[in-house]
Amino acid sequence: MNWRQRFFTILILIAFFLLFFGGILVRLYTDWLWFSHDVSYPQVFSTILSSKWTLFLLFGGVFTAFALLNLLIANRVIGSVEEPGFAVQGERIIKITRLVRRGAMALLVLGTVVLGCLYGLSAAGYWNEYLLFRNGTEFGQKDPVFGRDVGFYVFQLPFLAFISGNALFGLLVVLVGTAAFYYFNRGLGWLGNMPTFMPSVKPHLLILSALFIVSVAVNTWLAQYNVLFSDHDQFFGAGYTDLNAHLPIIRMSAAGFLISALLCLIYLRPGASILVPIGSFVVVIAFWIVASIVYPPALQRFVVVPNQLERESPYIRRHLEFTRKAYALDKFTIKQMNVSEEIFQQDLDGSEGTLANLRLWDYRPLRQVYNSVQALKPYYQFFDVDVDRYLFDGEMRQVLLSLRELNVDGLPPTAKRWQNLHLLYTHGYGLVMNRVNEATSEGQPVLVARDLPPQTPPDIPLENPAIYFGENTDRHIIVRSKLRELDYPRLVGTDDQEENEYVTYQGTGGVPLSSYFSRLMHAMRLQDTNLLLSGDLTPESRLMFRRTIGERVRTVFPYLALDQDPYPVVAEGKIVWIYDAYTHSNNYPYSKPFNSISARAPRFNYIRNSVKITIDAYSGDVKAYVSDENDPLMKAYRRAFPELFKPMDQMPPALKAHIRYPQSLFTIQANLLELYHTTDARVFFNKEDAWVIARELLQGNRTQPMEPYYVITQPPGEKEPRFVLILPFTPQGRDNMVAWLAAHCDPDRYGEVVVHRFPKERLVYGPAQIEARINQNPEIAQQLNLWNQQGSEVIRGHLLVIPLGQTMLYFEPIYLKASYEAAIPELKKVVMASGNRVVMTDTVEQGLDALMGEARATGRKARPPSSTATPSPTLPAGAPENLPALIDRANRSYDAAQDALKRGDWTTFG
Repeated sequence: MNWRQRFFTILILIAFFLLFFGGILVRLYTDWLWFSHDVSYPQVFSTILSSKWTLFLLFGGVFTAFALLNLLIANRVIGSVEEPGFAVQGERIIKITRLVRRGAMALLVLGTVVLGCLYGLSAAGYWNEYLLFRNGTEFGQKDPVFGRDVGFYVFQLPFLAFISGNALFGLLVVLVGTAAFYYFNRGLGWLGNMPTFMPSVKPHLLILSALFIVSVAVNTWLAQYNVLFSDHDQFFGAGYTDLNAHLPIIRMSAAGFLISALLCLIYLRPGASILVPIGSFVVVIAFWIVASIVYPPALQRFVVVPNQLERESPYIRRHLEFTRKAYALDKFTIKQMNVSEEIFQQDLDGSEGTLANLRLWDYRPLRQVYNSVQALKPYYQFFDVDVDRYLFDGEMRQVLLSLRELNVDGLPPTAKRWQNLHLLYTHGYGLVMNRVNEATSEGQPVLVARDLPPQTPPDIPLENPAIYFGENTDRHIIVRSKLRELDYPRLVGTDDQEENEYVTYQGTGGVPLSSYFSRLMHAMRLQDTNLLLSGDLTPESRLMFRRTIGERVRTVFPYLALDQDPYPVVAEGKIVWIYDAYTHSNNYPYSKPFNSISARAPRFNYIRNSVKITIDAYSGDVKAYVSDENDPLMKAYRRAFPELFKPMDQMPPALKAHIRYPQSLFTIQANLLELYHTTDARVFFNKEDAWVIARELLQGNRTQPMEPYYVITQPPGEKEPRFVLILPFTPQGRDNMVAWLAAHCDPDRYGEVVVHRFPKERLVYGPAQIEARINQNPEIAQQLNLWNQQGSEVIRGHLLVIPLGQTMLYFEPIYLKASYEAAIPELKKVVMASGNRVVMTDTVEQGLDALMGEARATGRKARPPSSTATPSPTLPAGAPENLPALIDRANRSYDAAQDALKRGDWTTFG
């Protein structure tokens, strides 16, 4: 082969290599640049990549070497027996046959290498299990069946099962390939009229068979641990039938497979029949199948079912214990709330913080308001409205806020040029914020942060309002180009002419495009040739991609599940996103699985909110703070990535003041609490005290489970208002309220979850009952029906159930919106309820006046009912027995008449 042939051969090989692996190499190189320069975590990239390469080389290399070794052995064995078979053939035919077989051998070698690469790539996908296996620790809790720490099931068993499963598959492929595709064609002889392998072939096949059967025995032995994850109709985990039927069958089958493997080795001697070890293997499999089909169902039907509670009680108790630990339900505090039916003056005393933060604004109509009055330009949009709290003049107030993110889809088609989309329109700007309890006389929110450039109160200074990284910022951009970026539009001069402010990015975000090679690689990665052709780029230019905060965080933390609601915080003069992240596992024994929190956790039975992740909206800087130091999974990841996670104490105080208990975790725990608030096996089995999340009314008279909601309130027994996450419960099949769940968000009490239970002998209205009473109230129903006509639409906000002293206040804002698309929702009324009274008024104060009646109007304090019965007051002589009821009726009639008088409704007043 001359030099030209060699040169073209090398070019062809390089072309094929780039064709198959070029995309992978481009992605690896650009990812390395992104991890190194954009988020500054090169160790994360190197740790994950090295783990993948270790598994690829280990499993792919071992499989390839083992397969080639057996291929070589088979070829040598066949070489010793094939010549007599060709004695009757001519020399020319023998040479051709040998040449064909050499070519076939080369193809077999090439196929083995390719199969080994695929095998290695499959193994590389288990890098997370590998890291946990290497860095795992103990949970400090042992399972009651095998006596192993839970850490064995979470950290070790998944990787051991992966190894044994891969070994089984690899041995099966080699055994079948050697026997069926090699020996069957070249080492098969005839014994009478029956085909049989040559005597020299049998030792090799028996050794391979012994190794394969040993791997089957190992897989079967590991399968015994799966009984701890059995799914029953009443509970999860090992039950009576699992331990007394399935487990013995599995262990006997594993022992039988080992005996069968031993027989394969015993029958290696010359002249021994291969049928005995094969027959023993078939017998063991038949025993496993038949025994599993017959014995466990019979035991379940005739022993367990007739006495199920008695037989399964010990296992139900284990299930309750492990499930409650897996979801941290065992850490919840339970308190009894001696609730009263009516609001009394003493319920209001000391509840000023609660009353000052009653949420008039629902996030659904408020987002429409924000986009109508504060988006200001078609290329800005408010995508989400979040709840938080800030200090105003030293007082904690609950607020709603949203960021003005960039939305280039709003540009006219003629403006959607490459320069505009990637160089000019690069970022959103500023935010809108309003306190939850304030509204103008026109029914609009009172904005405390607004406009361009953003006007914010002195308590919330904002020095850098630019938003380069957000929830919906998904387009790659180039900053520090020759074309300056649009910062924000503004009005100038006395005639209010509009001018645009332009800026050059000064942050550290993005990947440098300082070399042509870097531009080439990213152009291939993003399929954007303009990165190579544009004359606007300079050596100082930086490319920003992965600007959506969800994608950004998932790339750095691919093993964590993310909360569904990240939220922005204004702290230290800049905007920072906070993302709650979860460690999770599906291998916690006896614990009930929960389906789906995200694509990263489609099914799990252990979860912890162990990480708080922050993303700077300007620089894209990502930091992770450990919020649960005791989580064993978090300890393992900290060992694997020692420079990635910081202790919570290092979070800036301005950010730490805004952490909150995540809604996704709270919802999961609330769903489980419906059954798992009890620790009694009998109560759990009979579902005697089952709860459900309270339901609320939607538009169109449809109901759905209530969403958790953040409020500033003063829980019973607390001396000051707290920022908490709340959700009420009702009994299964009933609508009255039985309990409410509260999770503390303030840093000094963060993570404390309290279950407030109501007395069973007292009626506490549930949200659905209050919604029904609102619909049944003639005055309210008439007004809502009137508004829903003549081109208007009534929007009912979420019904909030808020503790107020020793009673529960029900609160629902009512909005009115014209039917055309550009209409802006307006707050019109508030519906409030407590006990037996439901009122609709213009303000909260009027609603409290109406609910309190004379008790609040005169300042008289009435005592709420307590668990100790008090004697009824003595009535005057001759007074009717129903005098208290008549007085109450007269008061309600008077209040209704006064309300009608204010509205000018003379018919009702009369």
